[in-house]
Amino acid sequence: MAKRLTKAVGEYWRTFSSEDGVNYRGEHQEMDPVLAHVKYLDDKVNQAPKPGNKNDWRYLGSIPETILHDWCRMTGIGVDAWARDQFGEKREFIRYLQANFPVFLAPKKKPSQILVP
Repeated sequence: MAKRLTKAVGEYWRTFSSEDGVNYRGEHQEMDPVLAHVKYLDDKVNQAPKPGNKNDWRYLGSIPETILHDWCRMTGIGVDAWARDQFGEKREFIRYLQANFPVFLAPKKKPSQILVP
């Protein structure tokens, strides 16, 4: 079964293949760049001293597109419903991500790392 590339953006690509009259669409993503991005933003935002982060912004993590699409297929929730978040779909997804793929989330600060002015 030969796979044909139908879309490629950065580390994400989509393929199409057909075997015995059945069509398959595949989604693939390199995770190393995503993990590097999580570490980079954790260092730049979460570990920044107070003068450099005056609004006290927090970076939670990065969501790989393929993991979001797999979760949507498993739960029967569309990506559009997830984006609207009318019934707490994002909270549900974050719980799934924390339980199954915590490497894509920035580490939480330990109490000893919190500086009190």
